[in-house]
Amino acid sequence: MSQHGWTPYEDGGTIGTAGTEQGAILADEEHEFGARITLERCDDRMAVTCGIYGAMVHTVFASWEEGPAKYEAMKSELGQFLEEYDNEADEDFEVLCDFCSRFVNAW
Repeated sequence: MSQHGWTPYEDGGTIGTAGTEQGAILADEEHEFGARITLERCDDRMAVTCGIYGAMVHTVFASWEEGPAKYEAMKSELGQFLEEYDNEADEDFEVLCDFCSRFVNAW
């Protein structure tokens, strides 16, 4: 297991393939608690697509220079939430919805 629950998605098999924004995937990781984040290099920008399985999918764009830092910051925020979130507790569904709303609005 890698740092903070993230591991390469499909053992790194997606690197270099086309992502959801039709760019080349540079980084693609999955969190053990049910999330994925991908960094793509598109023709004129970078794309970061992330999601929490069954709850949200969100894509943001950045310059080529800013993309990797945005990817790492978003990954860190997602990972921290997932480490603290108890998806077995019914009352935590509202917590999940609130996080997703704040996350999308912030990014």
